[in-house]
Amino acid sequence: MGFIDKPDQTGTGEIGYEVLSAYRQQGFAFEAAEALVDFAFTRRELERIIAHSPDNHLPRFAFWKN
Repeated sequence: MGFIDKPDQTGTGEIGYEVLSAYRQQGFAFEAAEALVDFAFTRRELERIIAHSPDNHLPRFAFWKN
């Protein structure tokens, strides 16, 4: 889990991650993403965070909507 690159000129940063199937549905990605987002917004150059997920990974969308 981490940032794809530095924030772009609009202040948008992108987070990417993969969770092995044996570790899904245990809250690991939620906890790690929450910590990463909290850290990210301590950076002045970051205004917004985006993430992409395949359509078949609906549980991921629930986290990012919050």
